[in-house]
Amino acid sequence: YNVISPIREDDSIIGILGVNIDITERKKMEEALRESEERFRTVQEVSPDGFTILRPVRDAAGRVVDFTWIYENDTIARLNGTDPKAVLGRSLLEVFPGHCGSNIFEAYRQVAETGESVILEDWYLGETVTRKTWFRLVVVSMGKDVAVLAQDITERKQAEEVLQDRERE
Repeated sequence: YNVISPIREDDSIIGILGVNIDITERKKMEEALRESEERFRTVQEVSPDGFTILRPVRDAAGRVVDFTWIYENDTIARLNGTDPKAVLGRSLLEVFPGHCGSNIFEAYRQVAETGESVILEDWYLGETVTRKTWFRLVVVSMGKDVAVLAQDITERKQAEEVLQDRERE
């Protein structure tokens, strides 16, 4: 990186001031970061599991009151019935008002406030989720954000219910 400036006296250039800064290491780090992000996106896009990154929204007292979508892969978009591009930057409770006070929302809030991971199995039905869907959620802190790994476990839960019904009979 070079910066060259003329040194002027009256209307004449009497010299040139130059500064050279070696930014090779910075460029290498930027390239490594870009490659890392590309690998992350590739892995997430082909994953059979849903993956979402949410950023906590806090009130004046610092309590988590909502989340903003930072990222969601195609798998969770199918499960949620959402469009990944349309939800980015939007509020979780704007898209899913039924999450307010739910076990799912409370798990997100707990991770955002404590940094401790939560594993939860719960179902959801409402808004864009048009059938009762059971989810296994692994919610973890990801710096200032919350990452959610989601699996649709509806078939397993239905099989467990059938087995329990048979045992009761």
